Amino acid sequence: MLTAKKVERAKQPGRYHCGLIRGLYLQVTASGAKSWVLRYQLRGQERWMGLGSAADFSLREARERARAARQLLADRIDPLAGKRAAEEAAKLAEARKLTFREAAERYFNQHASKWRSAKHREAFLSTLKAHVFAVIGDMDVAAIDTRDVLRAIEPHWTTKAVTIDRTRNRIEQVLDWCVVRGHRPPGTNPARWKGHLDQVLPAPRKLAPVEHHAAMDYRQLPAFMTQVRADDNVAARALEFLIHTAARTGEALGACWSEIDLTDKTWTVPAARMKGGREHRVPLTKPVLDLLSKLPRQSGKSLGVYRPRWRWLEPFGLAMGHGSPRRKRCDDDPWFSFELLELVPRADGALSPHHRDQPGP
Repeated sequence: MLTAKKVERAKQPGRYHCGLIRGLYLQVTASGAKSWVLRYQLRGQERWMGLGSAADFSLREARERARAARQLLADRIDPLAGKRAAEEAAKLAEARKLTFREAAERYFNQHASKWRSAKHREAFLSTLKAHVFAVIGDMDVAAIDTRDVLRAIEPHWTTKAVTIDRTRNRIEQVLDWCVVRGHRPPGTNPARWKGHLDQVLPAPRKLAPVEHHAAMDYRQLPAFMTQVRADDNVAARALEFLIHTAARTGEALGACWSEIDLTDKTWTVPAARMKGGREHRVPLTKPVLDLLSKLPRQSGKSLGVYRPRWRWLEPFGLAMGHGSPRRKRCDDDPWFSFELLELVPRADGALSPHHRDQPGP
């Protein structure tokens, strides 16, 4: 039986039985290198399993490693197969290692087409760059936990509640993607709000209550519509069309004659122009049909007769409370060529349409 001294003195190439643990040997090569090996038999097959260098593991440690392998064999488990599986798992884990910054960029590239608004698309990465990447951008996504998420969002939670909550939601989306892609183990998403972060952070809407844009009292609408109809300009007709159809501004601006079926009395907005990405049919009432019949058209044109160049358009921007006019590019014939129209409060609190001089291109 080998002892620590005998292991140190062994020089002759060959295998030396260690004793105590069946099948454990000290192996000495022609070059003088010493290592521990375990000989075992499973399902009629003889195998040799390396247990490490004698320079790294003492005789006592080698016996402990051999005993652990024998315990697996007692349960008909091949320790060598388990060792190889562990090595492969380690290699796979290293290959799947991904930083949060890389994961966010991959998620963004795969989902960029889902944002219909360029502003929302750009905001996804810009908010992460501004508030998150400096904190957890270089961390392995598999290691990110609730404390890490809080380190990124909590410092700005009370001052930028709405923006940071949207950022939190983007963190949650990226980490969910990581789970599906195999870069992170399944389990509770550390950026989840309901039932998780809502236990430690105040609700963002309590910190920054929603402030709705000013709206016209419905009792003022009949008088206002009378004013709009009396105003003989294209912007007024467009506003009237929008009110009757309850359409979004962009849908009304992009409407073309090919979408209108005067016989069936319907306006079909194609999916490509709808925010929800689904075709939308709008029934046209008699006032709308009368309005359309008065709009000028040219034979052979699928759209209206107007073809403005770059122009300041305010298609109800101020009326809807969206702030200052925005520049809009018209690449095709629109129905309406708008002049600037704003609703100015009167002394009695009502809103009155008012025309302003149109800025230059």
